[in-house]
Amino acid sequence: MKRISTYFAILSIISLATAPFLMAEEQKMKLTSNFNQNWLKSIISIEVIEKNTKDNTEKHMPVGTGFLILSKNKHLIVVTAKHVIIDQKNGSIRSDLAYRLNDKKGDSLLVKEEELKQYEIGSWFLSEDKDLACRFILFTETSDLSTISEDAFLERESIQVGAPILLLGFPLGLRSEKYALPIARSGIIARVDPENFIVDVNFYPGNSGGPIIYVPSLKVGIGLNSLLINDEKLVGLAAEYISYIDTAVSLQTARSRITFEENSGLCIALPANTILTLLKREDIVNLDDQFDKIVEGKVSSRGK
Repeated sequence: MKRISTYFAILSIISLATAPFLMAEEQKMKLTSNFNQNWLKSIISIEVIEKNTKDNTEKHMPVGTGFLILSKNKHLIVVTAKHVIIDQKNGSIRSDLAYRLNDKKGDSLLVKEEELKQYEIGSWFLSEDKDLACRFILFTETSDLSTISEDAFLERESIQVGAPILLLGFPLGLRSEKYALPIARSGIIARVDPENFIVDVNFYPGNSGGPIIYVPSLKVGIGLNSLLINDEKLVGLAAEYISYIDTAVSLQTARSRITFEENSGLCIALPANTILTLLKREDIVNLDDQFDKIVEGKVSSRGK
């Protein structure tokens, strides 16, 4: 009888000891994804402002996606594809740009390009040979933001075909003006080329400039070994989709008459190290070093 009592006593101790663990596991079971949701807060909608001179109203048109990088000196830098912020008619940087930042109160606000000029923090920095651009940006104390640090950049040598990814952005301009959250689309690395990647993912206008995030299929517990990378990492930037072009041929003349262009479901991505190369360019590093002096006393400039 004593032996049985001892057994139940030990069993009770084990139950009490494992109860918090079981409760934690039960709470985890209520979640549907192991993806770190903070990545969503690092994405911003890049828009253009169309002004109606008759009634002095504005119309805000999403044109692409950007994401927030934390600089060496903890300032915010927006990164996007170069063609998003270039006026295709004259090849210059658009003057009507604005950047939608979410607020902790559940709203969003537009930081306009014309407003940033008064703080003298420079304009867009353009890559000389890549579809890549970045600029420093200001924010308020109530902004609901997250940033991507340099240690979250995935080394190009680690990327292999078949790696699961998420493309974050605003395809077809789908976003709320109330609180703009990006759309996530899943895919895989389809091919690794010397200078870029081909990604198998549904990519549409508006996705340009968005980040491609490596997302491990299964996160391994602490203390367990795995050959796979165990955290989300920035793979690179979504530049453009690859078109599928088909031609209609006349049955009478056998000549081409109409060309159809469709989305192939593949996109070209620039690797994260390309972004890092731009961020380490001398003119950008110099502005990062002088940034606080330039905006001192005007607005909060520090990243989280």
